[in-house]
Amino acid sequence: MQNGAFYEFVAYRHAPATLTLDEDGNYNGDYEEINFFNFYSEICSGIVTNIEIGSGQKNAFSAASCPIYDNIANEVTKRVLTATNGIPNYKYSDYAMPDAVKNYYESSKTESAVNDLNATLNGLLGQYLGGGGSIDISKVVNELLETNIKLFVGDGSGALDNVWLRLYEQPVETVFNLLPVLMIVIDEIVLPMALNSDNAYLHNGVIDDGYKDKYYNGDNGLISGALEGFKVSLLNPDRNAIQTKDGKVSVGTIFNSLDLNKILPSLFAFLSGDAKTAKEISGTYGDYLKKYNITNTDPVNTDVIAFTGIYVADNAIYNLDLTSNKDLDPTLAKGLTELIQEVAGFAYDATEEYLAECKADAEHKDYRYIKVEDSNTECATLQTGLNNIPVSLPILLDKIGQKFIDKYDVPSDWTLIYNGKFDSTQRVYKDATVSQTVNSPLNNFKLLAQN
Repeated sequence: MQNGAFYEFVAYRHAPATLTLDEDGNYNGDYEEINFFNFYSEICSGIVTNIEIGSGQKNAFSAASCPIYDNIANEVTKRVLTATNGIPNYKYSDYAMPDAVKNYYESSKTESAVNDLNATLNGLLGQYLGGGGSIDISKVVNELLETNIKLFVGDGSGALDNVWLRLYEQPVETVFNLLPVLMIVIDEIVLPMALNSDNAYLHNGVIDDGYKDKYYNGDNGLISGALEGFKVSLLNPDRNAIQTKDGKVSVGTIFNSLDLNKILPSLFAFLSGDAKTAKEISGTYGDYLKKYNITNTDPVNTDVIAFTGIYVADNAIYNLDLTSNKDLDPTLAKGLTELIQEVAGFAYDATEEYLAECKADAEHKDYRYIKVEDSNTECATLQTGLNNIPVSLPILLDKIGQKFIDKYDVPSDWTLIYNGKFDSTQRVYKDATVSQTVNSPLNNFKLLAQN
């Protein structure tokens, strides 16, 4: 908007092969008209990512990966682009600590404390990721990692080597360089281990002891073992199914892993007002206790639906009632309840639609695969359907938005699945060749952390 008038946003993307620069400094050639969403996506994922983060990595990129936009009909936007063109890379020296602070931290006492803490952290990382420790998870981590990166080596070459010392000496640069590493850990290790369906490779063992002997030395699962160190006990069908205290039932976690293919449809069905469908999908804690012939179920509410298998969370969801909240205005509470039901209805339809599409796809391109080193079957399915969040989440949100637009006849061409959002990569194994859908912006971001 300028001087009370609205301007339509139109951008033109050049075709590099036909682009020429004349004597006046203007670009000439063929152009492709694009909409605002493509423009925003490619500018942000290209220029911003490379300038703010890529500059911290040596030889991470030889040039910005996004297209150049030379002709923009909206003069306001054109001036903004011109003003920001050629912004220099981040200079971490511009964010140096004040001399007083620097002198304090460089004192012998402080430096010694930093080095001691750094050595302690290196020791812990070496125990977990370096191999050989009593809580060694390096095998499962190395098997899951897709990006060419070594998290911890011990000689300074690993992404997490001397991380505390680097944070002390180069705080801004280190934080920026750790962001892609953090994304790798979440996307390639944490999510595949935590979100699994029954037919996936790692479906048993994240909470229970399915990884025992194969990946580490311990009596409990990776999650349950850690939590039991804090005196928090988890329960599941395969180990100590029911624990009692003073004659009362204690229920913690009843599933071995979290399966979004069941959790989300049942949760959305319940929030939309369809408790019957939610029970059909997930069952109740009463159904679970019956398997162990437990008759005295106090204090467990047997009607609670096992959305996640975590009783505390499921009980809170099952008893959610905004209209009974005395701190909320009754009219507001009713409105929020109707809004939740409306959005949950869209979400339930979207999840069912996407799961049906995944099932109908004979190639299962939206699944995630893993190379199994110690198996006769080299190719294994790591995640299916909604559990593969980098692919499923954008699609799910897009479907929800489209359903809202269709129902209320909103004149909009909005979409979250813009050109270039996803790409397809071919993975070749000795027993199979599969096509796997990947989230392109996410993958490009993770590549910034490659060793």
